[in-house]
Amino acid sequence: MAAVEHQRGYYDSAYLADYYESLWTEHPALTDIEVYWQYLKGAMLSKHRGNDHFVLLDVGTGTGRVMNSLIAKAGDDPAIPLAMIQFIGIDKSPYMLECARSAKKLLPDANVSWFEGTATALQNINPFADSPMKVDLLIFAFSGINHLHLPGEIDQFLASVEQVLRPGGLALVSVCEPLLDVRGSNIPNPYGKVKEVKSKHLERILYRERDTGQKIDGDLFINSLKTEVVRVATDGSEQIIERNKHDIPLKLLTRETVCERIAMAGLHFLREEDSMEETIFVLEKAGTSRTFS
Repeated sequence: MAAVEHQRGYYDSAYLADYYESLWTEHPALTDIEVYWQYLKGAMLSKHRGNDHFVLLDVGTGTGRVMNSLIAKAGDDPAIPLAMIQFIGIDKSPYMLECARSAKKLLPDANVSWFEGTATALQNINPFADSPMKVDLLIFAFSGINHLHLPGEIDQFLASVEQVLRPGGLALVSVCEPLLDVRGSNIPNPYGKVKEVKSKHLERILYRERDTGQKIDGDLFINSLKTEVVRVATDGSEQIIERNKHDIPLKLLTRETVCERIAMAGLHFLREEDSMEETIFVLEKAGTSRTFS
């Protein structure tokens, strides 16, 4: 029996979460980890550390690509006390979080927790809802802000960032460069045309994705895709076991608008950092950063 095609979100099945993990973890085109590492290391080395943990929040953590990479780097650097960093990952997809929890064996000193929740209400997610915990470094990677496409969502996100950051804390917010300060209507798919990826964790599972078109609707770029999950038999024959159709709305942004909204939330824009196909906005919450003494 042929697999039925489902209209669903890009991360809304266990197979799609595994596809994301297999495609993007250690992808050579992604260079953002070095940017995030320099900010984490710089923040740790610039403070006198005592018994308080340094809190890192990875918003839209997905399968844990950024957080797991930073944990590995901190574990390899003798100047960084890994045990003093509290890593918190949040994502709205339970499938992605399940993949994050099981994808890698973490270093024994790593203090890691994962929570389900949305970027627009960080203050309502454990542990922030039930404790005075504040964040020293917040990361919203891989153009996550472009996925906040509904009216008011970006303002809600920035307001919640202001609530959970410690005074002097930093937020690193990635924007998709091809969708920033767009001129004209001819925008290619920023994530490529056709992909074929073998699962890193599921034996004889292959993922195929193809581009079915793009359009602009107001300030939204609608990226349409189809993905297939294929089981490959030992004789090389194939069976499609899951078909998915996705219409992914991505917000078109300008630097002027982003900076206006940052200011409206009570945050300070410090600078931009460049990463391949991404611009990372560095934000700070007003106040004096704490010392670990």
